[in-house]
Amino acid sequence: DYSMAVRESAPWYSVTCNLFQKLWQNAGFRQRFAERYREQMATLYAPEQLLPAFDAWCAMLRPEVGRDLARQRTEQTALAPLAELLTGGAPAAFTMTSEEWEQNNEAVRAFLTRRSDGALSGRVPCFGRRVARCLRC
Repeated sequence: DYSMAVRESAPWYSVTCNLFQKLWQNAGFRQRFAERYREQMATLYAPEQLLPAFDAWCAMLRPEVGRDLARQRTEQTALAPLAELLTGGAPAAFTMTSEEWEQNNEAVRAFLTRRSDGALSGRVPCFGRRVARCLRC
């Protein structure tokens, strides 16, 4: 089980997280980690790299969004009576629209842009003593 709920007793927790925590105690490792992180954020994860790929992904999905949103509306399917039986009442209607989908895309685009700016300016909360907690170790 790789769930985070039982990580302290999971066999992979002691290996991965304890190793990282030990490495993090070394100032040289922290310096190399920070340099590599900044390098990746400035190149591979830079907005000019990510945004075209994200926009292409959105363009590929956009024609399917309307059909997919209609399919997810349980009150319009033959399974609606089954959903009522399983939930003990009428299921909550799925109400996302194509416009909301587009708004969500814009929120992701804004995040991808801000994330890189914040990381390169040193405003990343994980750079410091809290990095192990931030990485869920």
